[in-house]
Amino acid sequence: MRLEDLIYKNYDRLNQNDLYIWDYISKNRKSCSCMTIEELAEVCNVSRTTILRFSQKISLKGFSELKVHLKWDQEESTGNDGDSFEDICKNYHKGVDDAAAQDYTKIFEMIYNSQRVFLYGTGTMQRALVSETIRLFLEAQEDFHEVKDDGMNLLLKFITKQDLVILFSFSGEHELCIDFAQKLKTIGVPVISVTKLSNNKLSRLADENLFVNTAVVKNDAMLKCSTTSMFFTLTEILSIKYSLFKQEKLREEKRRQALLEQELLDR
Repeated sequence: MRLEDLIYKNYDRLNQNDLYIWDYISKNRKSCSCMTIEELAEVCNVSRTTILRFSQKISLKGFSELKVHLKWDQEESTGNDGDSFEDICKNYHKGVDDAAAQDYTKIFEMIYNSQRVFLYGTGTMQRALVSETIRLFLEAQEDFHEVKDDGMNLLLKFITKQDLVILFSFSGEHELCIDFAQKLKTIGVPVISVTKLSNNKLSRLADENLFVNTAVVKNDAMLKCSTTSMFFTLTEILSIKYSLFKQEKLREEKRRQALLEQELLDR
């Protein structure tokens, strides 16, 4: 099994340190495959024990087995730094399965209990994703509001802790978006980030994170791009699951109200 598969399979067990370690390893596979556990711990600025625990959290026996997997992955990917068509298809299937199985209760509670929800996207794809999210959640009778670049400063003047902001950034490293998130956190506004699966600045600032596993496509011209359709699939799954969540919430509120009314009648 590839290391990526082990990460996704055990993702819920990983903390921010673990994600940082994985981010470094995934970007420096060749050098990491030759490092000692002490060397990797030093470049990641963590302890030797943290590296060992990371290996065990992704179901490996220890660091030695992690290095073996790194070497296997290197051999499989020699001469090709893009995913195969089969890998991309597997990525789609796994992404749907993971998104459908994940527990979004905390995020749904944040949306349900917020007075207003504001959405911001960093680029063309992200802004399209914001528009689609607004459309989908309208079906759940949630009126989300889009924030444009020139509206950030105005929003910061009247937004409150009872509101919620969802930030869409593919890399999670967009400077304007990070600055916006930092200002929101300064005044206590809750933030949800939606980014690709990586240890990025935006996800570290946010209260809750939604990660999307992307695949890399490379053509004969040596141009590379990452798949983005799973962002839209995730949003659609979220809207459906939120509708069910909200229905149950409203039923609970009706039951409580009925019980309260019955108690008043019995007095």
